[in-house]
Amino acid sequence: MVGTRRSKLGGKGRRRTWLKYLAGLLLVAPCYATGTLPPQETSRAISEVLSNPFAVQLPALLPIAKALLMLAMLSPLLLRGDHARKALYTYYAAILVVVGFLQNMAHTTDYGFVWVIGNTAIQLLVAAGFARALLREHDGWALELHPERLWLIAPMALALVEPYTATSDGTLVFAFNAGVLVNDTGVTYCMITPVVLGAILIWGMEVGAGASAVSFASYVGLLFGILNLLTWFVFMPANWWMGVLHLPLVIVSVVGLACRRRAKESEALASIA
Repeated sequence: MVGTRRSKLGGKGRRRTWLKYLAGLLLVAPCYATGTLPPQETSRAISEVLSNPFAVQLPALLPIAKALLMLAMLSPLLLRGDHARKALYTYYAAILVVVGFLQNMAHTTDYGFVWVIGNTAIQLLVAAGFARALLREHDGWALELHPERLWLIAPMALALVEPYTATSDGTLVFAFNAGVLVNDTGVTYCMITPVVLGAILIWGMEVGAGASAVSFASYVGLLFGILNLLTWFVFMPANWWMGVLHLPLVIVSVVGLACRRRAKESEALASIA
């Protein structure tokens, strides 16, 4: 029995490692473009896509998307037990499918239609993990509030509000005004993820069938977070405030990985007992 449990844990670990390597490779996958896109201009093309993706082309839908994110975050207070976890998992899987495509596609001036295929593929992998967890979920799970994790509300709130605006010269700066009610938070992976993962961690939803999904989502969030910190703090320092707005993604992802590591150690000890 002990040997069987160890084997299962080892198999899960190998699958997670394989997925992490795949995510790293997809991160540098070439983009699809209908125009000419020299490899050395890929970063510029991606920047153009993410600055004006299809996801923001219908401004009237942005406040609705933000409201849905808020409802998902509050689902543990509105629903009970497994219903809350299923609601949050379902929301995250569904919104990642939408965002995975629409946030990573755009018509650009110099390259025509551009699709950042790697980003889409990675986000779909995360969505698939949560969909798989939903299919394996069982009733009877109870919410468990972790008071020691309540500090995560701070980075979650920053990501949810996402206070910024663009100046006349295109620089992105801090701005807390009515615009925070209708901005693109609800259709932006880097803001959605810390809000959702934070809620999952605060209510102890990272255990059971969703353990692998949360672990992989945290790893992917850290990858994207680090890339954004480099972009905004190092390569585009004039827009350093955007780097600050991506700190919640890095912070919550690191906490998610740490929580899963502790849980894995507990599982390993239990398998020996």
